[in-house]
Amino acid sequence: MSPFVAGLSYATAALLVLCAYSQYVSPASVPYASLCGLLFPFALAGTLLIGAITLLFAPRKAWICGIALLACSPAIRAYCPVNFPSVAPKNALHVLSFNLHGWDSWWKHYALDDYVSPSALFIKKTDADIVCLQEANVAKKFLDKHVNPHLKAYRYRSTTHMDRSALTLYSKYPILREEEICQRVGNGAMAYWIKLSEGDTLLVVNCHLLSYGFSDAEKDNISASVQHPKAAGKRKEVVRMLKKVVKVSKYRAEMTDSISAFLSRHASESKIVCGDFNDTPVSYAHNRIGRGLKDAFVRTGNGIGRSYNENSLVIRIDHMFCSPDWRPYDCTVRQDVKSSDHYPIEAYFKRTDR
Repeated sequence: MSPFVAGLSYATAALLVLCAYSQYVSPASVPYASLCGLLFPFALAGTLLIGAITLLFAPRKAWICGIALLACSPAIRAYCPVNFPSVAPKNALHVLSFNLHGWDSWWKHYALDDYVSPSALFIKKTDADIVCLQEANVAKKFLDKHVNPHLKAYRYRSTTHMDRSALTLYSKYPILREEEICQRVGNGAMAYWIKLSEGDTLLVVNCHLLSYGFSDAEKDNISASVQHPKAAGKRKEVVRMLKKVVKVSKYRAEMTDSISAFLSRHASESKIVCGDFNDTPVSYAHNRIGRGLKDAFVRTGNGIGRSYNENSLVIRIDHMFCSPDWRPYDCTVRQDVKSSDHYPIEAYFKRTDR
C-alpha cells in the first residue's frame, strides 16, 4: 500500500508544480502550457486529497505533497488569497472595472422608453472615481437615453470601438491623452493618462484580452463536465474544444506581450492596470502583465473571487493591479449586480509616499 500511495503522491505533486509554474511559459511558444494553468485548481484539490491519504497510510511520504504545496504557495495565494479586512482610508482613489456584456444586452431594451440600465445605476451607486468598462458597445441613442443621464458625475469620457466591441473610460478627472496598445478581433487594450492634480498624472490601462468565444452549447458542455465528469461529451467534441483553447491562448499571449512591452516602456510612471483578462490568476496573461505590479485582489481580497457568473465555472478572470507607489485596499468582486455575465471588480488605492 505504501509504495502505491507514494507513487500517487509523486504524480499529483509533479502535476501541481507543472500547473503552477506553467504561468511563466508563453502559450505562443508552448501552446499547451495554457491547459496546465486551467488544470491548476484540480491539481491542487488532487494534491490535498492525496496528501491527506498519505498522512493516513504512508505518513513518512507526506513530505512529498507538503513540499509541492510549499513550492506552489505563491500560485495558491494568487488563486485563492486570504487577507485581513483592509478599510480604505479617506480620500483613497476608487477604481471600478466592469465587463458590461454590451450594456445589459442593450438591443433587448432598445425601444423601451421607461428602461433604466441597471449597470448604469450600479456605477452611479458605487461613485467610483475612475471606471474602466469592457464590451461597452452600444447604440448612441441607447447611451444618451438609458445610460448617460445617470452618470453625469463623470465629466470626462472616452470610448474606443474595436470591431463589434468597445472599451470605455469614465473619469471624474481630466483625460490628458490616450493611446491604443493593441487590438484583435474586438478585443484590445487602451492607455489613458489622467490628471489627478497639478503635476500628478496617473496612467490607467484598460484591458480586454481575447476570450475563447465558446458558444452557449459549448459552455453547457463545459459546465456538464465540471458537474458530471462522466457526461463530458464525445471525445471528438472535447478534443475540438481543447484545440480551440490552445489556439486562442496563443493569440492572447501575443496581446499579453504587447501590453507587457507597453508597461515596460512606461515602467517609471504611476499606473493602474485592470480589465477582463479572460484568464485565471494562474496564467501567462496574469503573470506577465502583473510583473512588477501589485495585484489588488491578492493583496486585499478573500477567496476565489468569482468574476465570471455563467455556468458552473467558478473562476476569477477580471483583475486589477497597481504600481508600487500605490497601496491597494478592500478589493472585492461585486456580486450584487447581475446585469452582465461578469461581476465587476473594484478597489481603493492610496499613494504610499503621501
